[in-house]
Amino acid sequence: RMNEQPDRDPGAEHWLGRLLKAAGPRAGIPDSLHTRWSAHFAAELQAAIARRRAARWRIAAAIAAIGVAAMLTFAQREHPPVPAQQVVARIERVLGPVVRIEADGTAASLRKQTALRAGDRISIAAEGKLALDYAGLQLRCDSSTTLQFGAAEVQLLSGRIYIDSGSAPTSALTVNAAGVRVHHVGTQFIVSVFDKHARTSVREGSIRVEARERSLRLDARPGIAPRLELVDGVPGVVVEAPSRNDDWNWIHAIAPAFELEGKSLDEFLGWATREAGIRLEYSNSAARDHAARTILHGTLPELPPLEALDLVIAG
Repeated sequence: RMNEQPDRDPGAEHWLGRLLKAAGPRAGIPDSLHTRWSAHFAAELQAAIARRRAARWRIAAAIAAIGVAAMLTFAQREHPPVPAQQVVARIERVLGPVVRIEADGTAASLRKQTALRAGDRISIAAEGKLALDYAGLQLRCDSSTTLQFGAAEVQLLSGRIYIDSGSAPTSALTVNAAGVRVHHVGTQFIVSVFDKHARTSVREGSIRVEARERSLRLDARPGIAPRLELVDGVPGVVVEAPSRNDDWNWIHAIAPAFELEGKSLDEFLGWATREAGIRLEYSNSAARDHAARTILHGTLPELPPLEALDLVIAG
């Protein structure tokens, strides 16, 4: 039964008492052993305290790290990092002062092969010019031009630009200029803005112009470069201008050099005449075949197309 005490043996207790009395008083612990035990106990106690403190610090650090991570996650949700703007163009040639206007208003000079990103604003001085590759399109900028780049559009703030779709007629690009939107449809065209006046002209292929809820299409024809002027976004009369006129002469000064080595004479003549806005015609098939078989060697300096043509023919 659980509440009962075990039976006690009076005889056993009597003999145990007599035995302890006979043994006499026990000897004390030696001082040297007492000192060693005390030192060992103190060392173990300090180690235990250090382990406990370290554990508390680890717990506190873990809690702090969790708190910091939580705050960073919240901050990222509240203010997500700004993604890097995509590269939309790369500079091929620079003449004179050309700068990129930074967000703080400062100007950074640009040079060949500089990458331009969506949102970049470019300013070209009165004696400058710029040529660049924009998603496979050739884009050339005249003197005193300011423009801003987007992912699939160019905002022309002032000055004039030339666009050549060349081998990339499907590349999407829209030019916004003084309330006018110009879309290329596989083409060579120019757009200019001065004050509230916008002008556009196409000498190869077609462009579509949107202004004041109106949509116009301009189609080039051999020797004819249709031109449209707009004031405050209101389109005027389409003028059938010649494909070689003063509107186009400036583009030759900033044209990228033709890579002559290993190309045929026919390829070179096609480049030079297209750049100059003139039509290439051979007198007969034998002359065309000869031009196709003739392979050119060497390099060309950066010259206007007709000057380059004179140099090759003379050589």
